[in-house]
Amino acid sequence: MPIRLVSMVCRVCLCNLDTGDKQPFRFMGIAGRFSYTFDNRYVTEFNFGYNGSENFAKGKRYGFFPSVALGWIVSEEKFMEPVRNVLSKLKLRGSYGLV
Repeated sequence: MPIRLVSMVCRVCLCNLDTGDKQPFRFMGIAGRFSYTFDNRYVTEFNFGYNGSENFAKGKRYGFFPSVALGWIVSEEKFMEPVRNVLSKLKLRGSYGLV
């Protein structure tokens, strides 16, 4: 039976930064992550951020910043069993996102 793991995280931030040495600025945003693992070998992850800041140009103060990642845990494959005592964890991962 394959093992499936799903996790989801969401975070909201409303901040007013005033350190006293510079002009204060405000930003707010929400960020989230959705992860899915299938059979302890195949991993996918989607992240997003929707952020706003006074530092962004007028009319463009908010932006959506998504990313996606795919991974393969090669060390969990059957053909890796003979070398597991030497190579305990091998993962290939690729990702793409907007910043």
